[in-house]
Amino acid sequence: MQKNHGFYILSCTILLVIIVLSTGCVGGVQGKLIGKWIERDGDLTYEFFRDGTFIGEKGSISLAGEYKIVGDDHLILQAGGTSSSIQFAINDDVLTAYGPFSSEPIIFDRAKP
Repeated sequence: MQKNHGFYILSCTILLVIIVLSTGCVGGVQGKLIGKWIERDGDLTYEFFRDGTFIGEKGSISLAGEYKIVGDDHLILQAGGTSSSIQFAINDDVLTAYGPFSSEPIIFDRAKP
């Protein structure tokens, strides 16, 4: 009976490792950021992906690039040969961004699936 117990534990461990590896192990701030965000009072959208890339759209203009999270509240966006640092906070399904281009925060809501 002891051999079967050891095999059961080994099987469960292997299954757990497979599940963790297949889901990408994204958590914390990045896990909260992943998804599509729509500007509350405008037509700007951002979609952040697990692989560190993003797509930003405003009207008919689209920009793709890479992002990096620094600490818990800074986002660095790199696209088109330029880099921007944005302070941000996520509370539930609301993203507040304090960008380099505006003195007022920009509020985004998470897109509904």
